[in-house]
Amino acid sequence: MEILKLHNPENQSFGSLVYEMIQTLSFFNLNDSDQINIDLSEIKNLYPFQLLPLVSLINQYISDKKSIYIKYPENQTYFNAIGFYKGFDLSFYSNWEKELGNYKDKGFLPILVIPTTPNKEAQKTREGVLSILDILISQQLNLSQSFRSPLNYLISEAIDNVCDHACIDKAMIMVQYFDSYFDLCITDNGIGLLGSYQSNSFSNIASDDVAMQQAIIGKSTKKQAISRGFGISTSRNLLVNGLNGEYFLFSGSAFYFQSKDHEQVVKIPT
Repeated sequence: MEILKLHNPENQSFGSLVYEMIQTLSFFNLNDSDQINIDLSEIKNLYPFQLLPLVSLINQYISDKKSIYIKYPENQTYFNAIGFYKGFDLSFYSNWEKELGNYKDKGFLPILVIPTTPNKEAQKTREGVLSILDILISQQLNLSQSFRSPLNYLISEAIDNVCDHACIDKAMIMVQYFDSYFDLCITDNGIGLLGSYQSNSFSNIASDDVAMQQAIIGKSTKKQAISRGFGISTSRNLLVNGLNGEYFLFSGSAFYFQSKDHEQVVKIPT
């Protein structure tokens, strides 16, 4: 029986978090067993950047009718509060706005499961989530309007991209606050950048790394650029150059990272 033992990262650097994420991804990719054990016994808390890829992999594994056994730490308070690994599914609550209000004094929000289908009810839910996120994040971080507006755009744009291109009915989002910054992560189990290009007849885009390169320069899958801008290209420049943040995008077997000092597309061996 295969065991994935997770550790707290050595430090808060982005490189350390990326390393941990790739190790987790490799474990799942290389494992063809029908059963996996995940050992979280030494974990105090995890960053959303670590959590959501793991949660996404677990749910995909379960949907493939395979078994997962999880060993939690003695104190499961944190994991219970974030809704690990199923998440806080808004469709299960008649008044999810009130439920989320319970997190206003915490340093994190739970793993939110957001509907991404095009119907009006799902759209109304997404708009409500964005509104609640804006309030909770601004309360925790005491953000000025000049910071809140671009942050709202970034979250909205990322969710819109999932709705428009991922061909999936749900996505997950999580936010966690730290002393001087916060970590925001959005994941989905959709068709990916390459799948989106190919489903729109871009036959010249034939690999994950090429799809990533095209996406970050603003190559739209539509015949005309969408009215709200160039999506990923606009978002990453706004986050890095406007808000002094770090941007990470992962799809298929490639990822892209951008900070003030570094920018790179990396193809992961498979």
